[in-house]
Amino acid sequence: MLLLTVSCFSSTSTQEKQTDQTNDTSSYTCTIPITKLTSTQNPCVEILIENKPFTVDLDLGFKGAISILDTSIDQILSKTLIGTELRTNILGKQYLINLYSLPEFKIGTINFSQFILLERNTKFINDVYFSTEQDVKHPTEVQGSLGWELFYNSTLLIDIKNLKIVVSDSLETLQQQGFSVDELIKTPLFTERGLVELETETNNGPMLCVLDTGCTLSVINSDDDNNKSVGERFLDPENVSVFSVFKVGENNFGPISFRNIPIKTPFRIEAILGMDFFENHVVVLDFVNKFVYLSKSSTTTEKSNLLP
Repeated sequence: MLLLTVSCFSSTSTQEKQTDQTNDTSSYTCTIPITKLTSTQNPCVEILIENKPFTVDLDLGFKGAISILDTSIDQILSKTLIGTELRTNILGKQYLINLYSLPEFKIGTINFSQFILLERNTKFINDVYFSTEQDVKHPTEVQGSLGWELFYNSTLLIDIKNLKIVVSDSLETLQQQGFSVDELIKTPLFTERGLVELETETNNGPMLCVLDTGCTLSVINSDDDNNKSVGERFLDPENVSVFSVFKVGENNFGPISFRNIPIKTPFRIEAILGMDFFENHVVVLDFVNKFVYLSKSSTTTEKSNLLP
């Protein structure tokens, strides 16, 4: 059975003011193992909340720091309800979700404190989960998600081939620990729209792409009329646009394939680079200085001085 998912994007309609997001160490680097890839190829790590383990996926398409599914959130006793928020998924469907204050949680050796915890609606997830079998719902493989805003003041290295992520307070600290970005492709990082985006140049001209580890396959926004459902189009291997030219800076990463999908978010998204891209490239996100570093291929990790 083929299982595929498209990540959920968010649009804030009503939201309580967030508390300050802080990390309790000033200088740190932590290598965190990816415990597994889900059936939809999303990377998972283990976190601790109230000393209880939770398996969560890393979802760069999630605007927020941490979410726990409604089926698991009652396990967390220290949370405090602070408000609600209207979230919009990639199909344009909206759900009102609860927001909680979370005193602390831990990933590896890093302690995070005073974050907003989102209660993720199971129906919200099932809307964007597609299978070759009818009426198949998203399996209970994970209990929540980590979003990109958790790392807003740090540097995040994602190495799918070697099943690890590395979190550091800065790119400088990461390099002091032995990882060099000298051989990687550097390009500006954009987060102003609440997404993790970079600019590319294709056969059809410039294209702004979202980096999203919560999306199984790369997709491009297609507005053409089509009688097929989004799920049918996403699962159709012939519903593909191929770009022989796909440049980041002066470096061509093409050819690269995208599924043609209508993306119905509150603002226009041109394309999404999903897990099929991350599986072939190491990605370093320097959120402090607003730069992305990309390896030319996954084999670069064998030549670079990656952390042990």
